[in-house]
Formats: sequence, structure tokens, C-alpha cells
Amino acid sequence: MLYLVGLGLSDETDITVRGLEVVKKASRVYLEAYTSILLVDQSVLVSLLPPLHPY
Repeated sequence: MLYLVGLGLSDETDITVRGLEVVKKASRVYLEAYTSILLVDQSVLVSLLPPLHPY
């Protein structure tokens, strides 16, 4: 299943609750940072995710 989740307008607190739940359950997460302006460091976004498990 493919989900597109927006990060909102400003920082990590603008993601919706449902969007964060989907991201936490995903086996892969891609951050598109080429055409969007991130106002938060990528490491802050990664800290919202559960620890990665090597496959």
C-alpha cells in the first residue's frame, strides 16, 4: 500500500495524527526534500519513528 502523507506547514508537530500512525507502521518511508522547503531538521523527523530493524 502506498500512502502520501504531508508534513504540514512548518515543523514536525503539523503532521496529522493519522499520518503519523501510518508512517510509524510503514516498512519504508521516503522524505521528499527536493521540491519542498523543510523548516525542521531531518533528524527530528526520524526521531518520531520507531527504531529501525535490519532485514
